[in-house]
Amino acid sequence: MKRYVNSTFWYIQALIVLLSINLFVQPSWMFICSLLLLISINFLVVVSFELVLKRFIQSSHAILIGQYFALCISLYAYGSYHFPHWFVASDSPKLHQADWLNLMHFYYEWTFRVLTVIISVAIFIVGRKTAVYRYLKVLPLYILIVVSGNKAFSYYQTATEYIPMEKPNLLASNSKVPVPDIYYIVHDNYSGNKGLQKYWNYNNKAFTDTLNQLGFIIPEYTASNTNATIGVISAMLNLSTFNETKKCAVNMDYITTQHIYKNHLFDFLRQHGYHINCHSIFFEDKPFFFSQADIAPEFEVFETFLTRHLFMRIVLRVNRWFTNNAYGEINWYYDYDKRIEQAEKYSLNHIDSTPTFYYFHHLYTHPIYRYNSKGEPVGELKKDFYIDQIKMANTHILSYVQQLISKYQAINKPLLIFLHADHGSRENSSEEEDKEVLLGVYNSKKPIVLSDSVYLINAWRESFNQSFQLNLPSQPFSYYYFPF
Repeated sequence: MKRYVNSTFWYIQALIVLLSINLFVQPSWMFICSLLLLISINFLVVVSFELVLKRFIQSSHAILIGQYFALCISLYAYGSYHFPHWFVASDSPKLHQADWLNLMHFYYEWTFRVLTVIISVAIFIVGRKTAVYRYLKVLPLYILIVVSGNKAFSYYQTATEYIPMEKPNLLASNSKVPVPDIYYIVHDNYSGNKGLQKYWNYNNKAFTDTLNQLGFIIPEYTASNTNATIGVISAMLNLSTFNETKKCAVNMDYITTQHIYKNHLFDFLRQHGYHINCHSIFFEDKPFFFSQADIAPEFEVFETFLTRHLFMRIVLRVNRWFTNNAYGEINWYYDYDKRIEQAEKYSLNHIDSTPTFYYFHHLYTHPIYRYNSKGEPVGELKKDFYIDQIKMANTHILSYVQQLISKYQAINKPLLIFLHADHGSRENSSEEEDKEVLLGVYNSKKPIVLSDSVYLINAWRESFNQSFQLNLPSQPFSYYYFPF
């Protein structure tokens, strides 16, 4: 056993250094379990290869082959999900820069896996006395150092480059102006009217006309700043688009989300005495259920990275087996919908004199499409049900905003409703459809003046200009499309 420990000691140390970067940023006992599991699996792989192959080759060769395959396991666990490669692109997800760090970052996932197999075969064939062998012994450590350095570089690049274009001047507001209660309502993945007509052959005009009759301003066309939800919400909650929008989906679990949790808008509202209520995928103890993951959302010590980490999923499965707590993806969506609906009902019955900001983030129109047009759960899940989700969402929206407006008219309290989608449907992989979004703005004091064609962030800024007597200028239009 001592031989095994000695032969893998340096390798395990390198793994600990690599994984501790993440552990330092997001400590969690669940993450520690996954870290220990990864190290244990690596060690067992090395020992197993030595035991199986020592009959055919020298033990030292067998151990080295095991180290390479253990390395392959590590890269697989942290490849597809943990090291997004979008940040290397200057204009698109294709590689435009040729420096070695970006090159390694973009290509390492499959390159390293193929290289691992080739090197392992070479070790099996080449004798110990060859000069190549001594270099092969240190190559895994070199690869881990490169990956670790690349990840640290990625953190640094995202933190320094994905920042708001401006920090809005929010101190010029007139504190004597009666401030409205603000209802910020997001419907995820809801296409604009033109996109619904062109790509789904569905005329949504009856719905937007009804909103217009209720007093909503509905522009003919509204464009978002990106089709990544986190990029849209971080911009809206900071009243500004961001530099390097293409980096919003990189390290989003550690860095990008901080722009959502610690945003300029909430600071401003608190200065005006607002009570802030957030009912959103970004502010929940139970995290958003990523489709490429298999998690149990009952755990509250989470960042979304953990939901996508191979070994974390193994730990969660083991825990689920012991606790007999099965929890599927569709269950999470149903539970989430109910929580948002309950929060909206609460908001209707708890209106007081304190200025209030509500943020509701609905996933009715987000895959998985799980309802029919009447809002009843369906047994079969299909892409074709998207329009049924739109119809169901429309019914819910109209019911809620009608009740909300009536409640506020009865007590004569100022009300601002900002209803929008973060991006259009992704089902057709169309940048045109993704860019156009639903937008409706209601202001009880005076209708918000918007042009027929607007940029989403500018409509939001203009709503604050007119509600708080600010002077935020319009921002230039920019859009970044992720080919999800």
